[in-house]
Amino acid sequence: MKTDIQLLRNATVVINTTGLQLLVDPMFSAKEHLDPIPWSDDRRNPLVDLPVSKEMLQNIINSTDVILLTHLHPDHWDEEAVALLPKTMQVICQPEDEPVLRAQGFCNLITTEQSLCNHVLVERVSAQHGHGELLDKLSPASGFVIQSPHQTIYVTGDTVWGESLKHNLQRFQPDVIIANSGAAQFSFGEPVTLNKEDVLQMLSACKPHATVVIVHMEAVNHCRLTRSELQDFLKPHQFTQTVLIPLDGEFIEV
Repeated sequence: MKTDIQLLRNATVVINTTGLQLLVDPMFSAKEHLDPIPWSDDRRNPLVDLPVSKEMLQNIINSTDVILLTHLHPDHWDEEAVALLPKTMQVICQPEDEPVLRAQGFCNLITTEQSLCNHVLVERVSAQHGHGELLDKLSPASGFVIQSPHQTIYVTGDTVWGESLKHNLQRFQPDVIIANSGAAQFSFGEPVTLNKEDVLQMLSACKPHATVVIVHMEAVNHCRLTRSELQDFLKPHQFTQTVLIPLDGEFIEV
């Protein structure tokens, strides 16, 4: 049985697996509707529009069974998502984010580490969103591991290469990894999402023949690594995994 994945934009991904539709980190705002991420350049976010019409977006929302919310930063959960998503929709989130979501009207929240959705086990795992003081400022953040009878999918969330990512790869041995790259960086400190060297480290730790889908690129002003730069960097390197860097709106079958 195959899983269908569609990258909408940034970290907003639609996953259809085993009869279940999951929507990851919905950011639905129109191009340049949001303020720039602080301590970066002055470009307004998102840098690009959603690649689907309003009608298509509504169809995606109507077909969604569960939202996976890694954290509440505005490039993962924005005011347009709050406005458009039904308040009764099931949201799997961090316990720390529950008060904000309840204040926004969402009432079907799951904050346990594990939950069972239509015979699919969803487990929330840790994500290291930066280094040093920036990690303290940006935490907490999470990823998700989605385990069906035929496949294990790991959504890394916003993370850098470190012990938590390495541990999750070793523990779950995912068949599919949806990884947030873009080398998001502020005017100080190190990147807070995977840079190209981090991606290479991750590939060295993935099990052979896994499929790695790289997202979180070219949509938010502090993401400095482009798709073409990452592709060029990876070309000379040898790895057994399949690496896919989809465009916004692109469908992938894994």
